Amino acid sequence: MNRMTITAPLWLVLLALGAGCTMDFEPSLVEPGTILALRATQEDAPDGPLQIEALTVGVDEVSWSVCGAPWTGSETGLECMTPSWSLETNQESLSATIDLAESPIPPEYEEFIESLWIRVDGADEEVVPAVLTVSLTQPPNNPELIGVLLDGVDPIDWAGPSGEEIEVTPVWATDSASEGATTSFYTTAGAFDPWRVTDDGTTMLLLEGTETTVTLYVIARFLGQGATWTTVEVNL
Repeated sequence: MNRMTITAPLWLVLLALGAGCTMDFEPSLVEPGTILALRATQEDAPDGPLQIEALTVGVDEVSWSVCGAPWTGSETGLECMTPSWSLETNQESLSATIDLAESPIPPEYEEFIESLWIRVDGADEEVVPAVLTVSLTQPPNNPELIGVLLDGVDPIDWAGPSGEEIEVTPVWATDSASEGATTSFYTTAGAFDPWRVTDDGTTMLLLEGTETTVTLYVIARFLGQGATWTTVEVNL
């Protein structure tokens, strides 16, 4: 493996299994206690430190651990089949740093390891962990998602919904930045239709109930390479 890859959030996989793969649940409605996405950035590739961060909903404290092989599921949870180590966590930003020059990987194994598998857990055992795979040979390739439009305008200038739907449009750094991207949409109330689009697609937020503030999470991925996200609060 010579590229950075990001696993789908494990909570989504578990929900699909629990629903018998019938997708009876609403995939865009996110509940507190969820790790939505992970991201790695690297300013000085390929040998500079990796900055790792998590996008969460209602998770205020996390811990990070690194494995030299894919985490393996067992009856007691996820296990590392190689030596693993913990990372010091910045709880304010839910982030951590990996200094590749100071990893405890034995020198005789370094030439055989092309990727690391980074796991993040919430302090609450009810939080389903997520895993990020990072390449040791290629820097992260994160989409250049820079914001969203609500009904075609910047959220700062948006006057509120005119009906039961809000058009949500991702904003990209350049006209070509969305090519090959898959974008997922999550909300704390209502539902997105569709909840996932490719390239520069647009979606609709279907409103429900009388919520006064709804948080939207827009996550863009180059599958198998990198991810980025933006969030916005919508006052109804």
